[in-house]
Amino acid sequence: MKKLSDKEKMFCYFYAVTNNLKQSAVKCGHIAKNAERWGAKQLERKEIRHLIKKLKQDIQKENLESLAEAGLKKI
Repeated sequence: MKKLSDKEKMFCYFYAVTNNLKQSAVKCGHIAKNAERWGAKQLERKEIRHLIKKLKQDIQKENLESLAEAGLKKI
């Protein structure tokens, strides 16, 4: 598996948070004109999809932990 660049990792993070292809590519430095095409090309890569999936799981877990903690504070 090819090692991801910092730009690719940043794209994965932004995409995991927003689910917005073009916005995520722009946030990591691509011009808007080519951002969607670049992002779509990245999503074809197995290592990119794998990292996005892992990040989404981590985000969901953090959200659940935050909700549980907030609930405990109300008790």
